[in-house]
Parts: sequence; structure tokens; C-alpha cells
Amino acid sequence: MVQISKVSAAVSLMAGSAMALKSEEGKNPIRRVVTLMQDMQKEIETEGEKEDALYKKFKCYCEGNTSNLTKAGEDAAAQIEEISAQVKAEKAEKKQVAEELKQHKKDRATAKQDLEKATAIRKKEHETFVKESGDTKTNIDQTKSAIKSLEAGMGADSFLQGSFVAPLKSLT
Repeated sequence: MVQISKVSAAVSLMAGSAMALKSEEGKNPIRRVVTLMQDMQKEIETEGEKEDALYKKFKCYCEGNTSNLTKAGEDAAAQIEEISAQVKAEKAEKKQVAEELKQHKKDRATAKQDLEKATAIRKKEHETFVKESGDTKTNIDQTKSAIKSLEAGMGADSFLQGSFVAPLKSLT
């Protein structure tokens, strides 16, 4: 890179010097060549200084960037290890959750069956209760009507029946 720019500088210097030579045609030819060479030397030195400064900047950039890249690589490696461990833990957790889900599905199916059985038993018990409560309700209703009749004052005469009623009535 340095050589290419030196060559291009030399070519441009020569072109500029050729024009200067035309204007200096009356001067000593050796002096013209020496002046041309001195000008070329000054330009080459100036470009060399510029390229040296650029080289130093690039070198500094490379050294600083290398340490940054090294640090970034180390951080990435640590992060990879951390994420790998996290992935393993999450896989194990997923497996455990899947097994728990299977067990919960089995438990749910069992609970549904138990619920159906319990519902059938409660239905049978309800039917039995309805039958038995019908008889009991009838008895209760008859008892209530008898109580109302007694309270209304029908008296004991209407309830007493049979051959022993007459002696009891005479006692009263």
C-alpha cells in the first residue's frame, strides 16, 4: 500500500515537475533535475509521514479491538455455558411437567368415573327416598288431619268404637 502511493506520488510529482521544467527552460538542466528530485523527496516524506500516522492509528485500533474481541469471546463462552445449563434444566423441568400432566390426566379420568358412580348412587338413594317419603308423607298428612279433627271438637265419642263404648259413656 505504501509503495503504490509512493509511486502515484512520484508520477504526480513528475507531471508537476514537467510543467515546472517548461517554465524553467532557461535555467540549468542539472539544477532542474535536482529541484525535481528535491520536490519528489519532500512529497514522498510527507506521504510517508501520513501513512505512518495511519499505520499507527490502525495498529492501535487492532490492538484495542483484539482485546475487545478477546473479552467478547470470553463473555460469549461464559454465556454459552450458562445458557446450556439453563436449557438442560428447562428440559428436565419439561420432562417432569409432562409426566405430571400424564398423572393428572389419569387422576382426572379416575375422578370422573368416581363422580359418575357417586351420581348413580345418589340417584338411586333419591329414588328410594322419594318412595319412602311418599308413605311417610301420607302418614303425616293423615295424622295432621286427625289432630285438626280433635282440635275442632269432634270429641272422643266419634273415635270410640266397639261394645265397650257404652259402659265408658256411662262413666262420663
